[in-house]
Amino acid sequence: MVVITASVTVGLTLLQLSTNAFATTAFNCKNSLITDEWREAILNLHNQNRRKVADGKQRGESALLPKAAKMNQLQWDCATEEIAQIEVAKCGRQALVPPPGYGTIATKMRIRGNCDPTALTKTAIRDAWKKGAAQQASNLYDAANTKFNMMAYQDTDGIGCSYRRCSRNLYIVCFYNIEYEFLNFVVYQDTA
Repeated sequence: MVVITASVTVGLTLLQLSTNAFATTAFNCKNSLITDEWREAILNLHNQNRRKVADGKQRGESALLPKAAKMNQLQWDCATEEIAQIEVAKCGRQALVPPPGYGTIATKMRIRGNCDPTALTKTAIRDAWKKGAAQQASNLYDAANTKFNMMAYQDTDGIGCSYRRCSRNLYIVCFYNIEYEFLNFVVYQDTA
């Protein structure tokens, strides 16, 4: 009997461990209209993109971009998300001006009927990253490529995004907790 109890306990423990291995992160943010699954998907996508730059595997305008000597991994910041939530409530009707110390990207996507905000937001971020990477010639700041430069800025370590359906558009805003200060116009230090 003891053997059965022990094996049941071990089995339940293994089940719990395997369940936790795939559980969504609990971010504990106040905005209940946005799911933790959405937050995790957007955070992971940003970090995957940044990792490509860090590893020297991101194709730029004509060749691989230089490998980054330093690239912070982003963490989700609930306070920054709250700032993004205030901004998306305006549905893009006013010029987007980030608070001091923050960088930002914003986009609107045309939608029809029901929409999957996770899929649409990931598509918007992928498209902005892909387009920006194709325009980026080096690790230096490019004034015509601010979305990519903001997403790839080495010193940023916190992100908060939000979205809102505005008529026939999905309006998406991400704030980054450090406004880029491109000393010598460098987005990130390379390993050279």
